Amino acid sequence: AEEKKPRFVIKSDNTELIFLIGFLVIAYIFANYYNVRTWKMFTGSINGYANIASGNLESGYEAYKGSLSGRPMERDARVTLINLLVSNPTLLNSLDHKKAQDILDYAISLAKINVAYNPYDSMQQMQLAQILDATARFNYQDLEQFNFYSSQAMNAIEDSIAATPGRATVYFVKAQMQLTRMENDEAVATMKQGIALNTNYYEGYCRLSQMYFVIKDKKYDSEIGPTLNNCLDKGGSSQLSSPALLKLAINFYGDAKDYEHAVILAARLAAISEPDPEILYNLAKLYEVTGSTTAAELTYEKAKALDPKITSDWQAFKASVEANLKVQK
Repeated sequence: AEEKKPRFVIKSDNTELIFLIGFLVIAYIFANYYNVRTWKMFTGSINGYANIASGNLESGYEAYKGSLSGRPMERDARVTLINLLVSNPTLLNSLDHKKAQDILDYAISLAKINVAYNPYDSMQQMQLAQILDATARFNYQDLEQFNFYSSQAMNAIEDSIAATPGRATVYFVKAQMQLTRMENDEAVATMKQGIALNTNYYEGYCRLSQMYFVIKDKKYDSEIGPTLNNCLDKGGSSQLSSPALLKLAINFYGDAKDYEHAVILAARLAAISEPDPEILYNLAKLYEVTGSTTAAELTYEKAKALDPKITSDWQAFKASVEANLKVQK
C-alpha cells in the first residue's frame, strides 16, 4: 500500500484575515484622505492670506472658503482670516456691499466655530467680538444692522472678560466698541479698568489719551496731560499712528510749553508721514528748542531740500532761541 506522508497544515481563520486586510485598506484610505485634506487646507489658507494681504480680498476669501471644512485642526487658519478683516477693514471698500457682507458673515461663522470648541477661551471670544464689531461698523449707516451686530459683539466681549477678568487688553477692546456706540463715559471708565490691571503698561494710557482727543469733552481736559505723559514716558509713542491725533497732541504740548514731550510726538509724526517740509521744519524747531542742535540741523537740511522757501527764517529762529537761553541763564 502506498505510504501516506503526513501533511503539515497551517490552520487559518478566514474571517480574521479578511478583517485584517479590510482594516489596513481603511487605515490607508483614512490616512491619505486626511493628509490630502490637511494639505489642501494648509495651501488654501496660505494662498488666501497672500491674496488678501496683497489687496485681492475676493479671491483670498474664495481660497479660504474652498479649503476650510470646519475641522478642529483648522482653528489657526480660521483665525488668520478673521484677523486680516479686523486689522484691515478698508479692504471691504473695494467690493460691492452684498459681497463684503457675505465675507464678513463668513468670517463671523468661522469665529463662532472656534468659540464652539471652547466657549471659555477668552481669545476666541474676543476675536468673535472684534469681527462682529467690524461688521457693525461696516453697517454704520444702517442703524438696525449696526445694532444687530454691535449687541452681539458686546455679549461676546463680556464673555471674553468673564473668562479672563485680569487681562487688560480685553477691556481696551471693549472700550473701543463702546466708543463706536457713542457710549463715551462708559468707554473711558472701561479703559480705566483695564489700565488699573497694569499701571506700568503704556498701551492703556496711549489709547485713553487718544480717546480724550476724539471725545472732546471739557470734563476730561485735566486728564489729557497726565494720561498722555504716561503714554510717552513709558515708551508708548509707537502706539500713536493717527496723523490728525498726533497734530492735536503736539499742539496740546505746544500750548503748555512742554517741548520735551512735543518733540517726541513731532518725531513720530515725521516718521509715519510722507516727506513733508512743514512737518520736518517744525520738528527741527522743536529739536533746536530742546537743545538737540545736531538733530535740528539735520532735520532742517531735509526740510530745506524739499522746499527752500519754507526754511527762510531758520537763522532768525535759532538766534531767538539762543537769546531766550541767555535770558534764562
